[in-house]
Amino acid sequence: MNNSSISVVITTFNGEKYLSKQLNSIVNQTLLPDEIIICDDISTDCTVSILNEFKKNNDGRIKIKIYINSQKKFFAKNFIDGVSFATSDIVVLSDQDDIWENNKLEVIKQIFDSNQKIKALNLSYDLIDENDNVIHNKYSIPQKNNKRLKRISWKKFIKSTNYPGMSMAIRKNLHFDSIIYLDNVNIPPHDWLYNEQASLTKGMYKYNQVLTHYRQHSSNTVGVIKNSEISSLLKNRLHSIDFYEKTHQFMLEKYKDDSKKEKFIRKLLECDSIRKENISNKKLLKIIFNYLFNFNKISFRTFAGDLILVKKLKKK
Repeated sequence: MNNSSISVVITTFNGEKYLSKQLNSIVNQTLLPDEIIICDDISTDCTVSILNEFKKNNDGRIKIKIYINSQKKFFAKNFIDGVSFATSDIVVLSDQDDIWENNKLEVIKQIFDSNQKIKALNLSYDLIDENDNVIHNKYSIPQKNNKRLKRISWKKFIKSTNYPGMSMAIRKNLHFDSIIYLDNVNIPPHDWLYNEQASLTKGMYKYNQVLTHYRQHSSNTVGVIKNSEISSLLKNRLHSIDFYEKTHQFMLEKYKDDSKKEKFIRKLLECDSIRKENISNKKLLKIIFNYLFNFNKISFRTFAGDLILVKKLKKK
């Protein structure tokens, strides 16, 4: 099938500062989307006015649908609902404050059309600051950009969930297991849910080409680098481990009837706890030993990040 349609799903909340740049990068693609779905989570700034003006100025080449939530949903549920509104074969997720390369949608369509096994596609990205400058420092480990496609196994995904939604696309027919709807408050984020579901059926892939410039700023809901101060970096790292723990606890419930998966997840939880203790107590050697004894449960990227942070903490 080579005529797949494409929907772009954007969620917004008080995004007036950078929103226009992202919208412009989408409508200036070499391959235009068939529709743009925008779900606003009750913004109190000029976001909705910008969206309405954007739709008004559209020349009709793209269907633009704007949904204003009647009650607060927060970003994960907002994205899940946005995807449900999409009508195309491929759904590309977008944050409100990034910038896309102008061939992003063209590359995504080519990959999906040439490989029907793909259910969730994650692309490389770089980091930009508030002035659109690419961030280069020891905390921003660069992503590969060699244009290679590889499948991500379930075990590899859950031990390092570094696949943010702002750089992913999914097939519209990717379905969740019913368990995720039991609790809309404490479920993992939408991108994690899509990727985990795809990885279960060998449909999660990573393509190493930087097509998204992921903006880091003080108002990020979720961010890779929010503050370069060492105290903030430590706080963010520990917060990240808390997320892993909550996600792995969620998975214990999901796979309580699968002894092999449950055993693996319990080991991940143990590693989470050890990581938190070693980072908090600046135990450099213990971080190294923990990785060596659990390298199949801790990604090298995670290990490197922990190591760099603790070395910095010890110098403070």
